[in-house]
Amino acid sequence: MLCPSRSESPQRLLTPHLRNAANSASETIQQGVSGTSKEANKQVAKDGDASLTDRATAGKDALSDKASEEKHAVSSLNNPDTYSSH
Repeated sequence: MLCPSRSESPQRLLTPHLRNAANSASETIQQGVSGTSKEANKQVAKDGDASLTDRATAGKDALSDKASEEKHAVSSLNNPDTYSSH
């Protein structure tokens, strides 16, 4: 059984794991928000009753949201495993 050295407190050993878990959860939430925004913008872009300007802006925003969604998905996957040992 591996024991932490006396100089490292349990809190110090646990902190990176908690930070990684929080970062991963944050990225997952941001991914969901971007996905929801993307879908809403796609609906506006398809809405024939919306002005051409609104539709074009919504289309541009949907593309931006898609890029943000993918960025957060990758960031979430790249966070170190919460249970890995250091």
